[in-house]
Amino acid sequence: MNTIVKGFYNSIFKRSERLEEAREAYRERDIERSALVHKRYPHKEEHLGTQSELLKVIVFGGLDGIITIFSLVSGCVAAGFTTIQLFTICMGSLLADAFAMSVGEYVSSKAEKEFVHSEQEREKWEVENCPEEEISEMYNLYQLKYGFSEEDAQKMVDLTFKYKDFFISNMMFEELGLIIEQGDSSQPSPLKTATFMFFSFALFGLIPMLSFVSFKYIFSLSDLLNEFSQALSFSTACICCAVTLYVLGYVKGKFCNMPPIRSAITMLVSGLIPGTVSYSVAAFVTYLTS
Repeated sequence: MNTIVKGFYNSIFKRSERLEEAREAYRERDIERSALVHKRYPHKEEHLGTQSELLKVIVFGGLDGIITIFSLVSGCVAAGFTTIQLFTICMGSLLADAFAMSVGEYVSSKAEKEFVHSEQEREKWEVENCPEEEISEMYNLYQLKYGFSEEDAQKMVDLTFKYKDFFISNMMFEELGLIIEQGDSSQPSPLKTATFMFFSFALFGLIPMLSFVSFKYIFSLSDLLNEFSQALSFSTACICCAVTLYVLGYVKGKFCNMPPIRSAITMLVSGLIPGTVSYSVAAFVTYLTS
């Protein structure tokens, strides 16, 4: 499992060798190895803003997709829908929800970038026109928040103010909690995140639907299994969804320096509960109305 996930992860996010070694050393709490990595790769640490943002979109888009469609499949099966009805309903919901999720991602990402940019422009204007007031704010902040002495706070302000971009970025983080990424490619564009959201939702959402429909057709070809094709195909779809959720959780755990197994189990449980609820409610309502 570890080898498969690592290959999948590296092929998509192209992590640097240095960063991977540093994270492995941290996970193992190996101080000597961590120091060796820093010596071998001086001044080359990469903060993968684009990759981490896209990973978040893929994980959460995929999770939403598989949970949404799996819940829909569960409800349709419990209600006794035919395979054609189930496929039609799920496909329509899949495309509509994927589009809605991508639009939501685009709007929210664009709004966030516009807000950060507007605050950055405001801070630049204030630094240019009210430098003494801005310097005083940072001077007081270093003392009150971090316990700097008056002398050290003054030295810190004098030093950082020489580098206006750093001063503004630091001020925005300390005052507003906003992180300014340096460089145009440090964060993906709203269109890119929206595209990743659409395809991650759609591709992962196909898993429960196609696994059910495919195995329903396969089992129906056998005279022995045809009678139980509905139950068998739904069970198979559940297994496929469980494996996918587990892998998603495992990848998330590896990337976020969390215990991968715990992350995988958490993802698995959080994904299967909605499907169970959907099946139970649909079965109960069908029973009451039959």
